[in-house]
Order: sequence, then C-alpha cells, then structure tokens
Amino acid sequence: MTVAMPPHDAPAVRAHDAPAVRAPDAPPNPLDVLVVDDDPLFRRYLAHVLRQAGFHIRIASDGPGLRAALAQAVPDAVVLDVVLQSESGLDLCRELRANDAYCDLVIIATSAAAGSMVTARVDEVSALAAGANGFVPKGRSSEPLVAMIHQALAAEAA
Repeated sequence: MTVAMPPHDAPAVRAHDAPAVRAPDAPPNPLDVLVVDDDPLFRRYLAHVLRQAGFHIRIASDGPGLRAALAQAVPDAVVLDVVLQSESGLDLCRELRANDAYCDLVIIATSAAAGSMVTARVDEVSALAAGANGFVPKGRSSEPLVAMIHQALAAEAA
C-alpha cells in the first residue's frame, strides 16, 4: 500500500503542536524528530539517544511509513537512512524537498557506509546533493547527530 504525500498547498501541521505524553522532567515542548531506518536495532538505538537528548521521537521503517507519519503531523526534523530496502532514502529526500509542505523540513541523513571512508564520503555528498541538511555516518557516537539536529533547527529558525 502506498500513501500519497499531501498536496503541495496542504497546510503543514507540526507534531509539537499536538499534545504528547512526556516524562515529568522533559521540556514543555520537545522538538519532534522522525527516525526513518529499516534496521530495527539502529532505530531503537537512535530513538533512545534522541529521547535522552530531549527530543520527542517517532519512528518509521520505510518510505510508506515516512509518508504516513508526515500525513499525521510534520516533525521538526527527520533522521533518514540513505539506504533503505524498499526505496532509496536519497529519493525520499528529493521527494520531500520537491513538496512545498516539506521543503523546509530539516533532514539529517545517515548511512552505514559499507566499509570505507570513500563510500562514506560518497554517501555524504549524495545525501547533501539530494537536499539533506547534514550527514552523520552510522557507528559514530551520538553527539555529532544531536549537535547537527540542533544546528540545523537553529539555522532554519534564523
């Protein structure tokens, strides 16, 4: 089943505009991050790390899941694996950038960068060319990802 993106002129509803269940010590309006990755272990890891950093997290495993999540509410940022099994994360990034409702969405790309620095650099350049705001290779510490999300959100707000 394919879920279509909302029309270009559809009003964007940000996820943090809706009430959410939060931990008692969480900030009053945590920023909403959608993690899109087909690896369930990495999805759980990222969700944990980003929750610890104070974000509200939603997850999707593929393109249809991304589209369904966007139809519910637009997140503040998306962490998107560039290599998904069902369809290319790069194509999804381009699709988001081409849609007026999502063209300003912060997108941080990730990739396992199978094996070499050259492959990691190719993935990074490809992700940035597709419209990602930043790129963080999988397997690195979580601090660069958290910092990149904060930096990209601050740049969008400016």
